[in-house]
Amino acid sequence: MTVNFNKRDRAFMLLEVILSVLIIATGVIFIIRSYSASLRASGISTGLTKAVFLLEEKIFDADIKDFRGGMKETEDKGSEDDYAWTLTAQPDEKEKITSLGVQLVWKKYIINIQTLRKFREG
Repeated sequence: MTVNFNKRDRAFMLLEVILSVLIIATGVIFIIRSYSASLRASGISTGLTKAVFLLEEKIFDADIKDFRGGMKETEDKGSEDDYAWTLTAQPDEKEKITSLGVQLVWKKYIINIQTLRKFREG
C-alpha cells in the first residue's frame, strides 16, 4: 500500500512540523529562564540570611561587652566580606535603657534593626 501526498499535503505537514518545533523551543526557553531566576533568588536568599546572622552577632556582642551597668553612647562601624555594618547605642540614664541599632548594607540591600535594652546591675 502506498500513500501519495500532493503538494498541498506536503506543505501542510511542513507547517505542522515548524509550528511544533516553535512551540517546543518556546517551552524550553521559558524553562531555562525560570531556572536562572530560581538560582538568582537562591543566591539573594543565602546572602540575606548571612546578613541577618551577622546582625544578630553584632547585637549579642554589644550586649555581652557593654551592658553591665549601662552602655556609653557609641557608634561602631566595620565590614566583613561584602557586608558593611554600623552599630549605634544611645543610653537613657533616666529610664535605665539603651537604644541599640544596627544597620547592615549588602549589595543594594539595607537592613536595619532597632531594639531597647534594659541596664543590668553588676
